[in-house]
Amino acid sequence: MKTPSNDIFNLIQSMTKAEKRYFSQTATLHKVGEQNNYYKLFKVIDNQSIYEESIVKLAMQRQGVTQHFTALKFQLIERILESLHQFYQKSSITETIKRELHFCQILMDKNHLEMANKRLLKIKNTIETYQLPEFYPEYFKIQRQILAKAVYKNIDFEALQTLYESMTSAIKQLQNLNEYERINAIIQKKHYEKIILQNTDIEHFKNNRWLNNESIPTTFRSQVLRLNALATLHFMQGETAKAYKYNQVFIALLETSPKMMELYGSRYISTLSNLLIDSLILGKFESLRHDIAKLRHVSERKLFQKQVPNLAVKIFRQTYLLELNWAISDKDFQRGIALIPTIEPELKKYKKTIGIHNKITFYYLFAYCYFGNRQFSDALTYLNKILTIRTTVVTEIVEFAHLLNVLTHFELRNDDLLDYLIPSTRRFLRKKRSLYKTEEVVLSHIRKMTQTIEKSKQKALWQSFKTKITELKLDKKEQRVFNYFDFEWWIINRIDF
Repeated sequence: MKTPSNDIFNLIQSMTKAEKRYFSQTATLHKVGEQNNYYKLFKVIDNQSIYEESIVKLAMQRQGVTQHFTALKFQLIERILESLHQFYQKSSITETIKRELHFCQILMDKNHLEMANKRLLKIKNTIETYQLPEFYPEYFKIQRQILAKAVYKNIDFEALQTLYESMTSAIKQLQNLNEYERINAIIQKKHYEKIILQNTDIEHFKNNRWLNNESIPTTFRSQVLRLNALATLHFMQGETAKAYKYNQVFIALLETSPKMMELYGSRYISTLSNLLIDSLILGKFESLRHDIAKLRHVSERKLFQKQVPNLAVKIFRQTYLLELNWAISDKDFQRGIALIPTIEPELKKYKKTIGIHNKITFYYLFAYCYFGNRQFSDALTYLNKILTIRTTVVTEIVEFAHLLNVLTHFELRNDDLLDYLIPSTRRFLRKKRSLYKTEEVVLSHIRKMTQTIEKSKQKALWQSFKTKITELKLDKKEQRVFNYFDFEWWIINRIDF
């Protein structure tokens, strides 16, 4: 039997409160008598935490809705998309240009050529102001149609040549933009897939004239894409200082241009977030503190609220994840624990929009802080939350949560449980991927220590454990393990304890 599509559920779940409120207002205008079946369906689905189509159908039947369910779902999707289009139309520069071009086309079709020309001039100014060359083809198409309808009256050959040259210039701008879109897409795809750049890739990008020459970009977006590509490229190569520099240049570029900030606000926020990550890695803590405050201030500005859906939750997520990671990198676990009472109510508040992957990440960092502060029972509380969640996302965090779970039970001296937990954790990890050498060493030594009573032998095991982990920490292939948990720090402190 075919599984019902949950597309409509995912669409509704992605809507912000403001979008849902606007949809509700527009839906009340489309009643047939006292009925509005698609809005009833909307409310039923919106109240679900997990999409169960059979339950939705039953709820609709109880409300006396007999309309064909598939047709009703299609109708609801169309109404939601129309509502979202209207919601963003007034605040979007690009949508304004599209609308105005359509108006000009209508006026031209109705032979109101002078009116169309006046509007067309205003559109051209907007396109030039915001450097949006992708709208030039439609603009020039309408301009040529107007000239043809006017039988080229009062237009000399010089004006026709100017029109041709303007179009040629616009095409060159589009070609320039297209090249930067292509390069940036390749780099972002490699970054997303965690592809390690080969020497040939590195040489190719280093010798790429589009990236190396800052004078080649001919539009603001081309400049943005070049900087974004370079920052990502250097970050992938572990050259965080260079990535930080390019992200800084990008932020400064936007902050000097209010018009471009209006258009690229979303990219500004994502780049500022990247800058914060760079600051944390580089230990630029004053910059980190300053930019966290700057990012939180962004959520108060209406400009960004209009542009970025769920802005508050995105800024909450990014800033507090950074603060927790910062506390962990400083080994100031009490500082991290002090943040938890502030974070947990927000996780509940944003439970529909925060995303399960973000919730799992927060839980892991909570557990890490409690573990680091030797509050092992509290650490176990959050680890159990992770291990009981069924998910196909952030699998890597879940994998390392299993490993931290072993360490926590070891600290709690649950030796009988560890007899089962160690082999089951090894099996779980092997089903997912090959084990890192560090993981093999950790699981092996934990097992040996639970089976060793003599203090002299235990001390020798700890020293052997420390030697192997210290060597592995220098191995680049093992770095990902230590990004999730500092085993060397734990062993050193555990021996001293």
